[in-house]
Amino acid sequence: MDGKTSLAFFEQYPSHHLLKGTTVKELREFLLKPSNFACSIKKAEKIFSMIKEDGDTTRDYQAERDFIIQSHIRRIRNCKEEMKAIEQHLKLLMQGTGYQTESWMLVFIFR
Repeated sequence: MDGKTSLAFFEQYPSHHLLKGTTVKELREFLLKPSNFACSIKKAEKIFSMIKEDGDTTRDYQAERDFIIQSHIRRIRNCKEEMKAIEQHLKLLMQGTGYQTESWMLVFIFR
């Protein structure tokens, strides 16, 4: 769920009803960039097929539910950015200590 493609999808379409009027081709085009151009027409068709199987999932307070999902997506992205920054700082720190392996993070955490 925290991959680039999933995050892009759920940020844009936090619930099924937001895909109404979107074509398979449009969905594929939207997902191309976050999927590093790996999203196929078959994948977009599969998404629509799964939505059709689920039926109408619109509920009371749907706009608020959508907002909460989008908020979670923003939080996940923020956490991922923070993790990258921490890893960069840890790499610099570990270079200064002379560790030669990629297990430096485990050594640092459990020290």
